[in-house]
Amino acid sequence: IVSKSFFKELFDRFGFGFGSQQYINILFFLSGASLFLIGIINGLRVLLIALFTPIIEEWTKVKRISNWFIALTGFLFALSFVLVILARRFNLTYLFIISFILSAVTLVTFGNSYSKLIKQNLKPENMGILNKISKIGILITAISLFASAYIMDNIKNGYIISFGITVGCFTLSSFIMFLFRCSIKPQETSTIGFFKDLKTHAALFLKNKIILILLIASTITAFVQTIGSIYYGIFIYNFLNNTGFGGFLNVAVVFIVATLSSLLAPYLTRINSKAYGKFPMLVFGTLLIAIMPLTYFYNPNLVAISMATMIGIIGAAIVGVANGLLILDILHERDRKYYFRVSNLLITIPYIITIPIGSFIAQAFGLKTLFLVLGLTLVCAVMPLYLIIIILYHRKFKV
Repeated sequence: IVSKSFFKELFDRFGFGFGSQQYINILFFLSGASLFLIGIINGLRVLLIALFTPIIEEWTKVKRISNWFIALTGFLFALSFVLVILARRFNLTYLFIISFILSAVTLVTFGNSYSKLIKQNLKPENMGILNKISKIGILITAISLFASAYIMDNIKNGYIISFGITVGCFTLSSFIMFLFRCSIKPQETSTIGFFKDLKTHAALFLKNKIILILLIASTITAFVQTIGSIYYGIFIYNFLNNTGFGGFLNVAVVFIVATLSSLLAPYLTRINSKAYGKFPMLVFGTLLIAIMPLTYFYNPNLVAISMATMIGIIGAAIVGVANGLLILDILHERDRKYYFRVSNLLITIPYIITIPIGSFIAQAFGLKTLFLVLGLTLVCAVMPLYLIIIILYHRKFKV
């Protein structure tokens, strides 16, 4: 099972690199889609992923999920990239939309179910090389990001080759999944249901002022990161096309920096958490995140954007750890587990309103204006909320 898992994850990493969501958004844009439509469809994709994640999680608790079912969803996920090729080739907007929806639904099952299968059937001490797959995978993703961009920049209709490789990688990954001889075994005979329980716990969380403000701050931060990630690649491709490496390679360079930064972020975060504590980390991390969109507005050149991207990734890691430390202080253990499960869903529900607003700003006023708004939103809205949290925390715990 270890060797099969290793090769499966290897093909997955290559697939995600060659078929980067940034590249898909650019192809969608080049096919004539408006910035508003691109934002709306990406927002729908994020919402579907957030919605299906707890559904699949609850389903696997009470139903046996076989390896062939996970493999089938993998083949359907590969099909979504075939639709991207056809959509770009014939400039068919509706095929792009179908591919976004199909990829969102199948990605959750293919990814989350596989992770649970491994967790159930492979003990940590038997993981072997799989313990290093995350670091190896980051390097593979970086290499494939560059290779895909090079192909699309230098070969006519190169996207067919790049996304054809993506289809091949996920097809092979799914075939390997068929070879597994294990499944996800149900852990419960019945369940009260995630969404029924959500109502009770959400009410408890929202009554706690610190948790409520923290959720609002996290919602705004997540929105800024999500709407920014939708448009960053398009902006780099469109506005920096005649500088640096040009075309898709400029996009690749920036997001390779982002990918490699994720290796550095955990180490810097651990150092900061020990040296400064959770509250300075919340404020400092938010400022680092804000630097990213503000750089796209004030100094949009390849070097500055690459450095700002690295800083933004580190900032996001710092805020994430600080949030976790704060929750550990505030909530009992039984509530903590549920908070971490439901927070992603609670944070993404407001996207129904905020994503269309961000998409409208991009369409009506341009991407640079959108990035300015995103940066100022973090500085002027999120940071004051964290200051309120600090005051409430000190009053409650008298520290």
